[in-house]
Amino acid sequence: MRRTAFLYCTLGLAALTGLAALFYLPYSNVRERTIAHFNSEQLLLAQQTSGSIRATFAMYERGLRHMAAHPSVIHLDSAGRSMLRNFFTIHSPGLLFTGRLDNDGNILFKISDPDTLPDTALPRTLAALPGKSGAPAVTDILVNGRVMSAFSYPVLERNTLIGSVVCLISFKHLVENVTFPSKEVSQRRIWIVDQDGMVLNRPKSSGPDVSPAETAQSSVSAGLLKVMEEMAQSNQETGAFTIREKSPDNRNGLSHVVFVPVELPGNTRWSVAIATPEQQILTLMKQFRNNWLLVSGLVMTVLLGLTYMLARAMLEVNEERKRTRHEDQLVKLMDFTPIGIVVYDREGNLLYANNTAKILWRQNSAGAINHINIFDMVHPDYRQFARERFRDVMRGIASEPAVIKVLLPGGGEKDIEICSTPFVFSGHRCGVSVIQDVSSRLKAEEEQRLLATAIANTNDSILITDRRGTIEYVNPAFSRITGYSRAEA
Repeated sequence: MRRTAFLYCTLGLAALTGLAALFYLPYSNVRERTIAHFNSEQLLLAQQTSGSIRATFAMYERGLRHMAAHPSVIHLDSAGRSMLRNFFTIHSPGLLFTGRLDNDGNILFKISDPDTLPDTALPRTLAALPGKSGAPAVTDILVNGRVMSAFSYPVLERNTLIGSVVCLISFKHLVENVTFPSKEVSQRRIWIVDQDGMVLNRPKSSGPDVSPAETAQSSVSAGLLKVMEEMAQSNQETGAFTIREKSPDNRNGLSHVVFVPVELPGNTRWSVAIATPEQQILTLMKQFRNNWLLVSGLVMTVLLGLTYMLARAMLEVNEERKRTRHEDQLVKLMDFTPIGIVVYDREGNLLYANNTAKILWRQNSAGAINHINIFDMVHPDYRQFARERFRDVMRGIASEPAVIKVLLPGGGEKDIEICSTPFVFSGHRCGVSVIQDVSSRLKAEEEQRLLATAIANTNDSILITDRRGTIEYVNPAFSRITGYSRAEA
């Protein structure tokens, strides 16, 4: 009794284990595919963001390069000042400041928006710019908790550096314009880090009253920040990784992060990182999990149905193989038959012709007998007769032997004797005809008829005997000359 109970328990446990595996393995597979697909999507969005940033700076670079090389901006006359104003107006509100500086960083001319960049903050902002440089440079500046990007382009006169053209780019406006495709999923967070590891953009959930550096430390785990800084400083290429961090409700969870570099003028490099909690990625999996429970319950029913259908299909396959084997044997037999045999469908299209029929048709010609319509082979004078016999065969009525003319590929004609009957070929209702070349026979019969006519009408006496001398035939001239009738002779 105990052994039986133990056996039942073991079998029950094995069944439960099997059902658990049946449930978990597909779910795990779909889960991994979902995360991989989502990472690919995040990587594409990060690459789009990176491309948008590069395109924005390329646009600014073209404008600054044009102004830096223009004589009016070099000498800063009224036309040059107008060019600087127009540049600022066209790109507002993306620009906070546009100006012409000398070699010492002194402002020779400026256009700015005092509401977004007070004059009191301007000296400290410009003081962060690099010194004399003959190359374009992008500098990230943090003033009063605001992140700005200064883009300076050298101004040369006769190959001598005399200053620069500078624009201050609103990082907030830049980020809003280039990261909007990445904001479609809730809880998705976006960071932009410069090559020194400074966080230029932070998730909005971090709060408005915290500096970017403090925000980075409080809104993302130290592990993520360290990885981001190492990637930015080591010029690592695109990558994806997983981190464990605390969620807003203080629970540890996994987040999937993608990382894409942004190459900017002046050998400046930013990095875009997009992170999404795994729980958010797998939200759609809940419905799948519920549905899979229902599917698991229907598996046995489906398997039984499939087993029945499989058994039936196998039976049909075996029957088909048997029928095909018999047909193959029949075809081999017909190929050795000295009488021509052709098989055709309900439209009169030729499906099969044995070797004798092919030889009868080709007659040393290159014409092919397969894949043609049998009525194209029949002489026009016999086509109506052939169609009537064809309709009888398709209705299941066998036809008596008859002689018709057929057309050969080389333009010749041939007399054939044909006999047709219904036939099942490859599982389809068809017609089969047995054909035989009777051209020689008809020719011989015609010659015999002509010979008999000539003998009957000649004036010479002709008689035919067997080997014993018994008269078998006399012509009319014999009776007329001898006076004996055919019966008397």
